[in-house]
Amino acid sequence: MEVPEHRRWMYNRINPSTKWVTVEFEQGVDGFLAYVYQSPYSQKWGELRCPCVKCKSRYYLTFDEVKVHLYSKGFMPDYYVWTSHGERRVENHPSVSPIVGDLHASHGALGNHLSQYEMMVMDAAGLSFRDNYNEGVHEMPNTNAREFYDMLHAAQQPLWEGCEES
Repeated sequence: MEVPEHRRWMYNRINPSTKWVTVEFEQGVDGFLAYVYQSPYSQKWGELRCPCVKCKSRYYLTFDEVKVHLYSKGFMPDYYVWTSHGERRVENHPSVSPIVGDLHASHGALGNHLSQYEMMVMDAAGLSFRDNYNEGVHEMPNTNAREFYDMLHAAQQPLWEGCEES
């Protein structure tokens, strides 16, 4: 993937003359953290997935810990689209920016917003599952998978008539 111009700062971390992080990198990390702070999970728990080279978005850390990790280790390779932090990749569409919205505003299997249960599945299954969620399905799932999809479908249904939150 070609490096988007607005994300070049992510891999321009160390200034060779000062041996410290560049001002561009500091500002970019601050912008990244501000973007992630908008996430309901981050606001509620005060943690986010750490996208540093070591953690690779597998661990939840506080904002300050993530900042220290990014300053000392840098971002994991090829993380130009912040898929672990709400962005979605849009392929092969010239009129659309490569990054669209946030995951919390994305649509789930039934066209509704992703529920907390779907978000849990996305977090547990990993990045590749989330990027390919509900895309390219050409065969019927096996019995166990069908039961799982039925449970996800049931999680989208209101608990009672008039219930707006599950």
